[in-house]
Amino acid sequence: MAEIIADGVSLAAQNGTRLTDANFEWRSPNLIALCSNDSELLVTITAAVSGQLPLGEGQLTVDGREPSSFGRHGDQVIAWVTDRSMKPRLRVDKLISRLLKRESRAVSEQQAQAILTELGIPTTVRCRDLDEQQHLLLELALPVLAKRRFIMCDQRFDKLESANVTRAWSLLRDYSRKTNSLVMMASDDVTTMLKWADAIYYFDRGHLTSTRQLPTHDSSDCVVTVTGTGFPAETAEKLGAQMLEEAPNETRMLFSGNIQALLPLLEQNTITDVRITDASIKDELMAY
Repeated sequence: MAEIIADGVSLAAQNGTRLTDANFEWRSPNLIALCSNDSELLVTITAAVSGQLPLGEGQLTVDGREPSSFGRHGDQVIAWVTDRSMKPRLRVDKLISRLLKRESRAVSEQQAQAILTELGIPTTVRCRDLDEQQHLLLELALPVLAKRRFIMCDQRFDKLESANVTRAWSLLRDYSRKTNSLVMMASDDVTTMLKWADAIYYFDRGHLTSTRQLPTHDSSDCVVTVTGTGFPAETAEKLGAQMLEEAPNETRMLFSGNIQALLPLLEQNTITDVRITDASIKDELMAY
């Protein structure tokens, strides 16, 4: 099992990110999403758990060890997904060959080739000749091929196109289960987090406000804005709605589940307009 446990952790990073009295237990095999109004939160947590950022207060352990015990080898434990090992003139197959020789836990050459083929990554070209989508997919593949126990992925992967989103997160979720590893993701796309994560942790200005388990992935959150009067808010809440704003002539709510269940409540003749939009990070933090 791979685990990260925080007990009353407070810290401040040079990038301005703060954590205040955070308590959480992240254990494999899981894909954990961070929903935060601070885009640098995962970067900061990664620095802390790899021993590069000291704590102000509390205790933080990685597999039962304090991060400071990793010394200079924290990045061999915690894989922050970047392109720093992808030298532009190096051919992809040479890059993979060097990785497999260097990493003691790495997959076999046959497994590596199968994963790259599944992701649609050519191996006989130089890294600089990959397009943006192939480049991002290769970045995600490298820690998988190295079989790292902790993999951290930030908002850069929101750039993936729809088909590649499925390829990438299917690979990572399957990897976490087959190898009993922990994958962390930060995204500005609420739909991506709801579809692929096992749990979402909500952070508002450094405070952990809520945790949401996602046992199924058959629905997405949306924001429903109702203009008019007579909307039965209490009934809507029983169906899964969470009120965001209520005014005399307008109600905004976050709704989770099948929107069809809410439609009969919107048939009041005093309701003049209904708008349904995708939920944003701000909407999620207001609700959770």
